[in-house]
Amino acid sequence: MPLSTDPSTRVVAILETSKRLFAELGPWGLRISDIAKEVGISVGTFYTHFPSKEDLVQALARGTLKQRLETFEDTFQTTGLTCAEQVIVSVLRNFLYSFDHPSRFAIERFAISPAIWDASSDEARSATNDRHKVITECVRAQIERAIQEGSIRAEGECKAQSGLILVGVWTLASGSSQVALLRKIIAQETSTQRRLPKGFVATVQAYMIGAGWSTEDPAGDMRRLAEIALAIPASQ
Repeated sequence: MPLSTDPSTRVVAILETSKRLFAELGPWGLRISDIAKEVGISVGTFYTHFPSKEDLVQALARGTLKQRLETFEDTFQTTGLTCAEQVIVSVLRNFLYSFDHPSRFAIERFAISPAIWDASSDEARSATNDRHKVITECVRAQIERAIQEGSIRAEGECKAQSGLILVGVWTLASGSSQVALLRKIIAQETSTQRRLPKGFVATVQAYMIGAGWSTEDPAGDMRRLAEIALAIPASQ
């Protein structure tokens, strides 16, 4: 049955169908002809909404990044934690988001792969970059609040310090997610039980202590924060 002619309805249908096919077929199995057929539109109509497959992938990535941003924002509203502890929980939840939604994480990685990124339009790349910036600025602002309240020891100029910490925690979460998912694939694990690898938690702990995290019981506090992160239900 043909889809509604309303452009916004078509775009939503294209994105939802593409996301499902991406999860089922993998990045290189995603074909515009299959998407158009399942949505109930012609290939020509598809191109009136997305000029290329690459721009479609960027749109999918922006959707997953929006959901990732909501995870950070939600964590920074958690009561009973210092700002530094909220940053740590957000890093742990960022890892769990990738674990809970491996196909979404794969979309994000695929979107910035050279083959896709270079072939995307300037407008699509700019929009994806903007979404990344919103997330990083959200985390950076929280790190600055932690420095100002003293839960992260101040060392030099606040903005410069927060920038260095941001790079470290972002690299930790992203890189560890990639490694963990690759190991899961190679080992052909089928378990969906959520967990935080001890090595990852220990690395985050060591990094945050080096970055100036003020804590009298780092190991005990990390266990508590890991339990908090795991207790929060997976995002949908």
